[in-house]
Amino acid sequence: MFKDFLEAFTTFFSIQNPKAHTNDFKFFSWGDADYREFMITLLQHLEPKREPKGTILYDELDEYDQVIFVMRGEVVVGFEINKERRYCMKFAEKCVIGPYNVTFNQRAVFIYTCLTNIQGFFIRKSNWYNLLDASPEVAAPLKTSILTAYQRDIRSKMMKAKKQAIDNLVKRNDHQMILSSVPVGTEIESVILQHSKKEEEEMSGEKMEYNNMFGHHFKHMDTHEK
Repeated sequence: MFKDFLEAFTTFFSIQNPKAHTNDFKFFSWGDADYREFMITLLQHLEPKREPKGTILYDELDEYDQVIFVMRGEVVVGFEINKERRYCMKFAEKCVIGPYNVTFNQRAVFIYTCLTNIQGFFIRKSNWYNLLDASPEVAAPLKTSILTAYQRDIRSKMMKAKKQAIDNLVKRNDHQMILSSVPVGTEIESVILQHSKKEEEEMSGEKMEYNNMFGHHFKHMDTHEK
């Protein structure tokens, strides 16, 4: 069971070792005691996860309580505009849902929905925190990688798609009727906008902090599970 898990998420758990001095050993391996303990503890806290097609894993402004490792199935990511949900990104099997939000304690800015039945594993937020706290040497570069991947592979693309959707909505002939029936300043839209701006500010600070810590390592992060 765990063999399949480790093979499925090899890329996600390929963590750069900031103390490495050669390219041959730039990643942690099971031969490193800290990494070995980190991975064994992770496996001990994994719990089975199954959800049917159509399940909303996380809605906008939801608090993340799990990091989900999807081994089979597909998950789509989207947003809501004018009470209409729009999905513009799809993750196939062997994807990880929520590592950024759980790690940095951020509420959901986007909607994650099961396009098909999914199955895999999850780790609870409290156990994830304990795992990171217990293994600072491994946790620090992993946090950097998670932050980079979220900003590059999810947030930047989703915000671009959302902006385009809003621009298209405004250009419609009946946009005046839409805007009058659902004001831009409604409470939920205002909260989401404020949270999105807050997330962006915090993310910039976190990126600067980890960049200062790891220097050139931050510039050469490998692509993680999509």
